Amino acid sequence: MSTEAAKKVLARRADWRVGGGIFVAALALYLVTAGRAPVPGRPLTEMWAHLALEAPPPVDYPVWGWLVRLTGKFPRVSPVAVLHVLSVVCGAVGAALTAMLLGRARFRGRLAEMAVFPAERVALAQKLSGWFAGLFLMVSAPFWMAATRSGPDMFDLCLLLVSIWLLMASRQRGRLRYFGGLGVLCGVGLVESGIFWLFLPVVAVWVLVVVYRRGAGRRLKPHLLFWGGLAAGLGALPLHLLRLARRYALAGQPTGMLELAGLHAVAQLEMIQQFSAHVGMLLILTLALAPWLLLFVASKRSPWHYDTDQILARVVWVGALLVTLFDWPISLWQLDSLRGLLLPAHVLLASSVGLMAGEFSLVAARQIPRNSSWVQWGVRVVCGGAVWLTLVVILTAGALNWRMVDTRPARVVFRAVEDILKQTTGRPVMLTGGGVGDVVAYAAWRRGQPLLTVDARQVNSSFYCQKLARHFDDPFLRQALERGHMGTFFTEWLWNPQGLAQTAFLEWMDPFYEMGYLVPRGYVCHLAATEDEVDWAALARRQRGYCRRWLSVLMTPKRHPLAGYMMQLRRLLARNTNNLGVSLARRGDDRRAMELFRWALEVDPDNLSARMNWADVAREDDPQLAARLEAEWERRIQQPQEMLWGMDVHSGHLLNAVEWARRDAVWALSGQLLGREAQQRQLVRGDLAGVRREVFLDLVYLAMGRPTPDEYTLRTSLIRNERNISVFQKLTRLALRRGDPDAAEIYLQEALRLGLPMRKALLDQCMIAFVREGRTAAEPWIPPLIREDGTNPQIWVAQALWELEDFQPGKASPALNRLYELGVREVSLHLSMAWVHMARLEWNPARLACEEALKLEPDNAMAWELLWAWARAKRRNPAMQRSIKALTRLEPAHPLLVFEQAAQTAREDKFDEAEAMLRRGVRHSRESNLLYGLAGAIMQRLGNLDEACALLDEAIARQPFRGTFVAARRECLALQEKNQPSGRAD
Repeated sequence: MSTEAAKKVLARRADWRVGGGIFVAALALYLVTAGRAPVPGRPLTEMWAHLALEAPPPVDYPVWGWLVRLTGKFPRVSPVAVLHVLSVVCGAVGAALTAMLLGRARFRGRLAEMAVFPAERVALAQKLSGWFAGLFLMVSAPFWMAATRSGPDMFDLCLLLVSIWLLMASRQRGRLRYFGGLGVLCGVGLVESGIFWLFLPVVAVWVLVVVYRRGAGRRLKPHLLFWGGLAAGLGALPLHLLRLARRYALAGQPTGMLELAGLHAVAQLEMIQQFSAHVGMLLILTLALAPWLLLFVASKRSPWHYDTDQILARVVWVGALLVTLFDWPISLWQLDSLRGLLLPAHVLLASSVGLMAGEFSLVAARQIPRNSSWVQWGVRVVCGGAVWLTLVVILTAGALNWRMVDTRPARVVFRAVEDILKQTTGRPVMLTGGGVGDVVAYAAWRRGQPLLTVDARQVNSSFYCQKLARHFDDPFLRQALERGHMGTFFTEWLWNPQGLAQTAFLEWMDPFYEMGYLVPRGYVCHLAATEDEVDWAALARRQRGYCRRWLSVLMTPKRHPLAGYMMQLRRLLARNTNNLGVSLARRGDDRRAMELFRWALEVDPDNLSARMNWADVAREDDPQLAARLEAEWERRIQQPQEMLWGMDVHSGHLLNAVEWARRDAVWALSGQLLGREAQQRQLVRGDLAGVRREVFLDLVYLAMGRPTPDEYTLRTSLIRNERNISVFQKLTRLALRRGDPDAAEIYLQEALRLGLPMRKALLDQCMIAFVREGRTAAEPWIPPLIREDGTNPQIWVAQALWELEDFQPGKASPALNRLYELGVREVSLHLSMAWVHMARLEWNPARLACEEALKLEPDNAMAWELLWAWARAKRRNPAMQRSIKALTRLEPAHPLLVFEQAAQTAREDKFDEAEAMLRRGVRHSRESNLLYGLAGAIMQRLGNLDEACALLDEAIARQPFRGTFVAARRECLALQEKNQPSGRAD
């Protein structure tokens, strides 16, 4: 063996020794710090997405996902433990490969310049570069965290580094056979992660450079090896798409391969899009790429010429790169939204530090004459000190970063999750909103505890609904889920006492407040069907115990990656404690309520709802305490707040939201409770004035037949954009609809403050006056309305409805005439006009208005429903059948079809079954025909006639022009007089 060949063999052995040392050190460090409990966050979420069968199958990370699913097939094997070991090994391999690559670094400089250094010294500098790069990467926070978590990032980075190592080995050893493995890894990587798409152009160009430098550019073999291997690796894509297609087909949603390929491409390129649009992009490019471009590519001279700019540039860059190791705002790892892109960036940072450390060691070792200037001696000393200082800084950063990668808080979170599972024993259904919910779902799966978690983030996914349907035996529930009607499903499931008893709520309860009485218990809540089931004093005592037990446990440094989950648990506990205090205060138990508010603040000092409620309750008994609480409230709201809107989600309910909102805190309305407890469990709605108000406002605002927006969702949307004027307008009208003119006025004033023109607010102000004091107070607003916006049809619809109070047959309606003069071709306007015509018993114009609406929108269900009402009033059976067929095609679960089906069932003498169908229909829709049909069924069996009369009153309030409703009401009154006392228990 020649001397040159022997030197290369020795150099390779040295590389392996450096890599082996870093591998052993990293493996030991990561095994000790990995922990055993699942760490919440993206790693666990990604893993659970591949394990959970209810959610849509993930389209990214197919190779890693295959490993996850493989571990999930063995009940005695913990996927978290296996993936932790995989990440640890991949992390150690990644750090070792980086060290080996830097151990082969060639320092810049002419041969004459390099000749002044002995070969042994250059080899030692190369080893130092490898050690420094490996240590820097090993203790950097994002790399350390990825290596001790169960996510896919470290696995993907390891694939990338192995690919780069093969490329460098083929370049340095001259063996083109490495190109085959390189091509396969690149192909698999392109299917696996978007990181490879960023590096593919560099790899391809580098391969071509290596091939042509070896004189093999015209040979077919190297091209076949690389490009053939790339094609073979890409063969993983059709296998992945076939699996996705199979999953979607099993869920009843067959999806084409091209569509799935598009979804996969979007998921892969999302990382690149995030990177290009992220504010941290410039920081990453500057810190990760600038040293390479300025010092190792653009520089023509080597640093050992003692040029001041060369030495100074390296010192500055090493200092800047070392700063990124610490938990400071400049640290790249704070940009957590860039996900796996931070790991390749830190590999570049580590490589830069390693190379410059090697250069410093060479400069410090150069022999210079004794009569050299003090500058040259000073540079030598500084460079030698820089090497040692760099090592000390790296080790110090590693010791400090331990606090940030510490997995002990994960054990605390898991203990809380275990407590949540104990609280949900006997309740196999849990409604969650993500976050801790993913940890709960995984923990229940590992324990074998039957728990179906319904994720609020997935309820709009038809795939998710299809998979959920398989867990329920009730045909009605299954049908609702298969059609994607989650509201219908929840109403039916929670109305059933068995379903209510089997359901727990975590982070997602306010939309179901009207289905029962809220019962907080620790971190979770459930609903009770009746108030007699709730022991409020025992609840308060138990909740205080939970707060006392967890108060000192849920503490972690604010900048810790798991601090958000600790905060979420504290918020859950404090919010539930506050809500229980609100329930007690509403029932007059102020003493226990105040104690609960105090405990809520102990658990979460940032809970504004508890502070505000405590001040409200204490205002009479302890004015000084109330004043202190209000002063603290004033101080806190002056500070920058992340979330003021969405108080019901983050802090809990408020006792007097409107009063606080009047104090220039409109966001306090987001803590307002909507509706009454257990309101939807009551068959009869006694608030007829409220029914008439809803009908009136739906007609005026041209909202008849449209789904009513969810007020909780609108309020929560203001967290993202609190200056959305259209949302405030919608909230104004929803507050009016539920009879809260004070809240409506506050919402409207906020919209005006944000820039809503006064001209567009006049109608809302008119309606606020109407809801507050009636028609007399609203009429003064009409002249300015007509003057400012006389072509607005909503004004004239309101006038037409008020004219009904003085209606005389044959008398013309000036408001309707004005509407015809305006000639507005809008579906919702024609529907309102049809309703007004029917109320005036003008049947032919009503039919024409319905037909005009259908000309504009043939698939409008409300138009067909009104046309059916006209046909029934005029006894036009062909028109009725035509309407029923149209509704069957448009909405198979339409309330009118339920009414027709129940009527057919009753004609077959199945009265009990027909009544059950009608009761179920009324639970989901207060449609007038269903109310009329159910009242008739009750009258048929001489049931609770008071209930029947109340149902008919509501039906008449919704459609006063239906003569059959009025006749049935008279019949019901006659039955009541005949069967005294009035009705027996239903």
